[in-house]
Amino acid sequence: EENIGTNYYPLGEPDFDRIITISPNNITYIGAPGGGGKTSFITSRMFKLLKKYKDVAVLWHTYEDHPNDIILSYISNHIYISKKTLKGKNASILDDDIKRKISLLKSRLQEFDIEFEYKNKSVPEINTKFEKFCKERPGKFCILIIDNIMLLKEQDLPMTDNQKDDLIARRIKNIYNDTKDYKRSIFCLHHYTKDYWDRDNAKFGYRTTMNKLKGSTRYTDIATQVLLLERCAIHPTDIVAMYKGYEDVLNSLFLVDVVKNRDGELGVVRYFTDLTYNAFTEITTINLK
Repeated sequence: EENIGTNYYPLGEPDFDRIITISPNNITYIGAPGGGGKTSFITSRMFKLLKKYKDVAVLWHTYEDHPNDIILSYISNHIYISKKTLKGKNASILDDDIKRKISLLKSRLQEFDIEFEYKNKSVPEINTKFEKFCKERPGKFCILIIDNIMLLKEQDLPMTDNQKDDLIARRIKNIYNDTKDYKRSIFCLHHYTKDYWDRDNAKFGYRTTMNKLKGSTRYTDIATQVLLLERCAIHPTDIVAMYKGYEDVLNSLFLVDVVKNRDGELGVVRYFTDLTYNAFTEITTINLK
């Protein structure tokens, strides 16, 4: 699609589109525990946007997952062959039909306006790059992804953790202010505090709150949206084990808890996922009849 004429970019997922806002003038924080699927989630969202809208451009700073792995996740989702298989030694023996599909998907990727940065940067370096990125794309909706802020260069400075949090949050707000003349949005991925893993939290299904984000008050103060992710499969010995007979359901259950939203409502978006293929399906869209 071309620009839909508004500042709102729906994905075609009813609950996601009703609660979560993808639009210019947003700073969205996405929190998750280790192994919680935050990169898989943002990958699913961004490639869906790029496929749906021709006026979307993404500058993707990825410091954990290599860009090639992100691209393989996109391909895996379309042919339902795992990323591990696609990058493994047996990839060369895939049948000709699959190879043709992979080649077609790779050619389609060339149509997406997306740039990756894999080398760790400081926020001012990201700011300079993103300003240039936006300036070169007048009229486009430019999205900046920082995955994740725990790996920014500022984390190596000789400061206390609180000072680092203050500095990073202030500098990310500077990116937002310095690009105010463009259609732009910023997504920052972040981790939870260590006490998230306390077994006492099992009785709450490990559903968390903003105070479990590292440096939460500093980062969430500048955010217009805060999304907290929960993937039950990372708790197999307590959450999943509590409900015998429902293991398959819980292992695929993925929750997106919107706990701050300047422009919309709060609530939970529920998915069944298969992260082997980077697949996300809203539960409310499934016809169980």
